[in-house]
This record gives sequence, structure tokens and C-alpha cells, in this order.
Amino acid sequence: MKYFKKNTNSQQKKSYANATSPTKSSNSPTLKNLVKEMLKIKETFLNLPNKKIEQVQKVINNSNNKSKLKGPSRKQVIIPMNNDITKEFIKDSSLHIININWALKAIKSSTIANFIRVEDKGIVITTNNVSSGSDLQEIEKYIKSSLSSNADKVSSAQLP
Repeated sequence: MKYFKKNTNSQQKKSYANATSPTKSSNSPTLKNLVKEMLKIKETFLNLPNKKIEQVQKVINNSNNKSKLKGPSRKQVIIPMNNDITKEFIKDSSLHIININWALKAIKSSTIANFIRVEDKGIVITTNNVSSGSDLQEIEKYIKSSLSSNADKVSSAQLP
């Protein structure tokens, strides 16, 4: 008999419409708003098939959710330099990453350089941690020593 006892919860039964309607606390658009958006899209693009309308609506909803723009990460080290020097330096980028990591290891830093990429006005070295002042000095020292003939054209390493 214990398996056939009635559930004593005092929950009221909900209709299907009430159970499936979004709550006020949820961030999802209501069914009314979705239908209005679909109708606007359909009015704008008369010859658009229904599947394409759904795709357009998903793009619109996703773009509304992405209100925050991300800037550069603090885990990047920026080294401004001339474009010609950048092209020369980036040729051996994997070797430079290894040597930068050895230099950082020599000063007992927990920072590790992951990769180098070219930007408009120099190079960006992405690391696993935010670089300290001594890390920046060591990276700058290595880059200037590897570009000995053009060391004066390389600016100091900096965080974004």
C-alpha cells in the first residue's frame, strides 16, 4: 500500500498554456514577441521561405544578447615596432616563443608565452597570466636582443 499513496503536495494543476509560458524572471522572449518579430520579418522580405525567416530571427536574437564588447585581454603583451621589423621577427615565431619561455623560466616567473601574432603597429604575445613588470622587462630584453640591429626601433613592452 505504501507504493500507491497519493501525493500530498499541495501543488495546483496547471493548464498546458500556463505550464509552457515563460515566467517573468526568464530572459526568453514571450511567444507574442516572437510572433511579432516573425511577422515583421515576413513583411520586410515577402519572398523569404519560412526556414529562412527562422534563421533571420535567430540571428537577430543572438545579436541582441551580445551587448558587451570585449576589448584586448590583460594577458597580452604588446610590443610596438615597425612593420618591416615585425615581418622579420615573426618568421621565427615558434623559436621566439621557446626562447621567451626560457627567459621567463630563468627569472622564476609563472607566466608562459603561448603564441605571437602580428597587429597593425607591432606584435602581440599572448600569455597564460597577466604579466608582471619583471615579465615585461624580460620579454622586452629578449626581443631587443634578438633584433640587435633594429633594437632602437622597438618600443617598450606594455599591457593593453
